[in-house]
Amino acid sequence: MRQSTVLVVDDEKEIADFIELYLKNENYNVHKFYNGKDALACVEHENIDLAILDVMLPDIDGFEILKQIRLTHNFPVIMLTAKVSSMDKINGLTLGADDYIEKPFEPLELMARVKAQLRRFTRYNDGSGMNQEDTLEIAGLILNRATHQCTYGEEEITLTPLEFSILWILTQNRGKVISSENLFEQVWKEKYFKNNNNTVMVHIRHLREKLGEVMGHKELIKTVWGVGYRSLKIRIILQTLGISLIVACIGYFVLDIFVDGVFQDPFAKTVVYIFERIGMDELEAIRVYRLIFVQNKTMIIGAGFFVLLLLSFYLGMSKFTTYLKQVESGIQMILNESKDHILLPPELNPLENKLNEIKGTLKEQRRIAEESEQRKNDIIVYLAHDLKTPLTSIIAYLSLLNESPDMSEEQRAKYIGISLEKAKRLGELINEFFEITRYNLQNITLDKKEFYLYVLLEQVMDSFAAVFKQKGLEWKIEVDDKILIYGDPDRLARVFENLLRNAVSYCYSNSLIEVYGMIDGDNAEILVRNQGKTIPEHQLNNLFEKFYRLDEARSSETGGAGLGLAIAKEIIELHDGTIKAKSQNEYTTFIIRLPRKKEEQ
Repeated sequence: MRQSTVLVVDDEKEIADFIELYLKNENYNVHKFYNGKDALACVEHENIDLAILDVMLPDIDGFEILKQIRLTHNFPVIMLTAKVSSMDKINGLTLGADDYIEKPFEPLELMARVKAQLRRFTRYNDGSGMNQEDTLEIAGLILNRATHQCTYGEEEITLTPLEFSILWILTQNRGKVISSENLFEQVWKEKYFKNNNNTVMVHIRHLREKLGEVMGHKELIKTVWGVGYRSLKIRIILQTLGISLIVACIGYFVLDIFVDGVFQDPFAKTVVYIFERIGMDELEAIRVYRLIFVQNKTMIIGAGFFVLLLLSFYLGMSKFTTYLKQVESGIQMILNESKDHILLPPELNPLENKLNEIKGTLKEQRRIAEESEQRKNDIIVYLAHDLKTPLTSIIAYLSLLNESPDMSEEQRAKYIGISLEKAKRLGELINEFFEITRYNLQNITLDKKEFYLYVLLEQVMDSFAAVFKQKGLEWKIEVDDKILIYGDPDRLARVFENLLRNAVSYCYSNSLIEVYGMIDGDNAEILVRNQGKTIPEHQLNNLFEKFYRLDEARSSETGGAGLGLAIAKEIIELHDGTIKAKSQNEYTTFIIRLPRKKEEQ
């Protein structure tokens, strides 16, 4: 198999040299240059499979090199630069870059992206992959229109047909602003109406969430507000010009027609007549007319123009006042939790979209809060009911012991054991009530320090030894002893205790509980796995919500307040980590990723 050839262009010699070193360690052929002129010459004479370009070069701008490459070549180009503004990224991707990596960067990430780009490029060119027209790639995200698959790295992102279509159109038009109207008509194939914008924004929000779960903090989809205000600006300018023109026409009409024009004589006689009616004689009236309309004509006309301009300004401000009242009405609809769609004039469409998005977000937050509160109330009802069961048993067995002094020692010991077991269960239920109270009244704070992960996990597993033995469970732990974590060991111990308690509650009897810990780049990955009933997908997504329990837990001896996993998630996220769950083929696995602290060399 032919070795791939990579072009590296960077004016910082140290960076270019260690990139070359990493590439050669992966068995790539490397052409390395510190300026753009030599790099372009190499492109013309060598068979290049991929290029890594810096932007700020001493002779030719990296974007210009990219433009020259794209005139005759289609191999992948990765921009590697300290220019990290949105416009720089948009410019690079628009010119034809396949990926954009910011400095400083992680070398292993760069190698992973190089491999991904070469893998894709090789598939397209050897005919083993899909039709290039049916695939799009941006920032490591690959879309396949033929199969409706969306992948990032080796992980597939599940999208609905509508979400895929939206992402495909946005990717096709990378670097461009696509209006909600245009997007709706392309995806839904229907005429766009104002209330359709909320539909578009809901799908965009879901799409962002799904991409964010896999891609982290990379924001591929951005909402650009203010573009639609262009129509409002144009309208205001046209209104101002129109009013000014009307004022000028009125002034000209009065000046040219009445004062100096064909109607001068009737106008003068009318004014003189009015003056005579208020008590002036004819000569005095004529003198006053000449004083006002002849000698001070300019001042009078100026005053008239000023009054008309004030009037035009008032009319313009009235329009703005109308806009403000409509916006206020929209805000009031949000405060009143109105179910109706907020409608504003077409020129305020961007603001309308934003208000409806806020309205939808608040509605969703209220729904989540109401569901959480309902689950909490349900849990309290379940716990209150469950409290009666062990209490009734304790009273019954103690009464039996009290009333039967001649009971055999064997039977007495049996009843005492049952009472003790029920008393312990009663204590657990009371603790559940305290757990609910603590969760609502306190925020979790961290006391961070350095510790080895395997020490913590072994201690937690040892504390569960008796529980495992009681249920006939086997356990296995394999943790890399080099994993050093900077965090709160007590809080993280609680996380793993909650996960193990959950595993014990829902695993099959006489099965195996497994814990693995390994290094994955700059992170530590911990897996907690148990064998039990497969958790349905719709329930899997709710596991980390507070006060959520699986249906079967509501009637079991192991069902708690549904706070363990919610608290675990909060603690992990406070450590800048992630936690998720997978369940298939009667195995449930919790995957925790925590930033690890590298040991000093």
